[in-house]
Amino acid sequence: MGSIGSTGEPPALERLARSPGIVVAGVKSPRTHAVLSALAGVPNVVWQTSHDAALHCATTGDPACIIIADELDSGHALDLLICVRQREPAVAIYFVTDAGNIGDAVAGMRGGATTVVETPQSLQLLRHYVLGAVRQGRSGP
Repeated sequence: MGSIGSTGEPPALERLARSPGIVVAGVKSPRTHAVLSALAGVPNVVWQTSHDAALHCATTGDPACIIIADELDSGHALDLLICVRQREPAVAIYFVTDAGNIGDAVAGMRGGATTVVETPQSLQLLRHYVLGAVRQGRSGP
């Protein structure tokens, strides 16, 4: 069993509660909903649906990581990935695709994603990655 912090939460969750959080970017969709559900109970998850708002959160608050879950109201997911990677080369960015979508997975890796995560198979792995990014201070797997 893992250690428990002073608030009764595991130490990684305590650090996350004090951090600027996790930025999830994506329109209201089944894929974004699945990502948010996988992060249930993780504190300080910020969900943005527009490119500009997501970019602002990703580059001004030193978040633990960025999850690009789906397309955006005002811009493309891949464009956001490239913009964040250019401005924040050290932040862990998880790019979420549908299972078997090799084209999006390759585009995500070429665009600078730390890891590509397939839905629905890898959502618990995504949660693991997020908590790892918190523990490591913004570095991904």
